[in-house]
Amino acid sequence: VGTCDLPLETPPDHPDQLNVWVDDVVIPRDGINGWELSGPTLTLKGESCARVRSGEAIGVRILYGCPTLIQ
Repeated sequence: VGTCDLPLETPPDHPDQLNVWVDDVVIPRDGINGWELSGPTLTLKGESCARVRSGEAIGVRILYGCPTLIQ
């Protein structure tokens, strides 16, 4: 069973340069199925979280350095 709270080593200096994928699908930051950042923890929400918790998702990738997809 996966978790929706993903700890980062350190909070990013520029959170607007963070992107998240569940499997090969980019997850927008905003919306009920997006993600949010609180300090060094990134939290998946809604359907994105449900896929990870159920084990349906194979992997989560977090990349830093490109403008964040908002919607």
